Amino acid sequence: MGLLSPLVAVHLVSGAHNDGLVIGLVVAALALVADPGRTPDEDRPPTADGPRPVTSDGTATGSPVGGPGAGGRPAVGTDRTGVGWSAVAGVLLGLAVAVKVTALVAVPFAIMLAVLGRRPRAVRRAAAAVGGGVLLTFAVLSLATDLGLGWVGALSGTGSLVQWTSLPTGVGMAVGYLFRLLGQPAAVDPAVAVARLAGLVALAGICALLLFRAGRATLRAVRMPGPVEPAGSAGVDPGLAGVGPGSAGVDPGSAGPTGVAEVTVDGPASRTAARRVVVTACGVTFAALAVLSPVFYPWYALVPFAVLAAGVADPRWVRRLAAATLGLALLVLPDGLGLAVRTKLPGALLDVVLLVLLVVAAARAVRSGAARRLCDGPPH
Repeated sequence: MGLLSPLVAVHLVSGAHNDGLVIGLVVAALALVADPGRTPDEDRPPTADGPRPVTSDGTATGSPVGGPGAGGRPAVGTDRTGVGWSAVAGVLLGLAVAVKVTALVAVPFAIMLAVLGRRPRAVRRAAAAVGGGVLLTFAVLSLATDLGLGWVGALSGTGSLVQWTSLPTGVGMAVGYLFRLLGQPAAVDPAVAVARLAGLVALAGICALLLFRAGRATLRAVRMPGPVEPAGSAGVDPGLAGVGPGSAGVDPGSAGPTGVAEVTVDGPASRTAARRVVVTACGVTFAALAVLSPVFYPWYALVPFAVLAAGVADPRWVRRLAAATLGLALLVLPDGLGLAVRTKLPGALLDVVLLVLLVVAAARAVRSGAARRLCDGPPH
């Protein structure tokens, strides 16, 4: 879904949009801080002969599992979960922000992923490594290229384009057409402006809700003192896949309208579930930013799809997102002209219908709890 789709062929391979750079940098950064190979003992001071596997009652058994390094320490260059790799993830995100400022969306979620599986004393170091890497990289690039912050003023110029491909803009256009029928053509532009403002307010609320839920899942999964089984032990899934409703670490009754479930503290399984929650929340935030911004082009959906491909587990949601890529690929005609230019009125009315359907679907998802499956996967 993230790479093998018509959108990629049309807008990355053929169109060569710089969103391709953002995809690579953002996904690589998230992969570094969400490394499923992280062992639960990574922040624990090693013993003389390395940490040992433990039984359910906490008794150490078997041979040391500290890895190829002496004293239970991993060999140099093999541990991708330390603060150094968190800083590398921050550098990658700083590069992504330099390409496109919307990549800032990934920064708080990358910090959450970086602190997952760490003891509380290591949380600040990991978070500072990611945030510091972003700020330092962007600052160095701004100074080295002598571009400064001149791009900030250029952001306002994007609002001059009025097309129904942006959901708030399309709704504003529909209201504007109604005002024209009522003999008030001067109210068309204010209607679009108000609708866009409402879209930005809705975007802020959605982002805040997603950050809250992902942050709560992260806090619940931050490592607490006590014996835990190392990744790879019996019953422990060291990867990101295979977490469904009822799995360890997933609260089956804690889904919200965003489709992001809650996670309870339950050892490595809870951290696996929390990683999926955070990655999915990041993808949904990218998608909300694309849909609710004043301007939308089909290649704006490439980054959300790439991130969601790493987090969404339910095959039904995967099929829905795949169908969306097919529809978005048709917004640009073979001659390069956007379909929105030729379908202003029908497109605006379509946005109104789409808004109503989205509101109804969200309300039903909240009542039924079906939204949880977006990141949890189908029932087992």
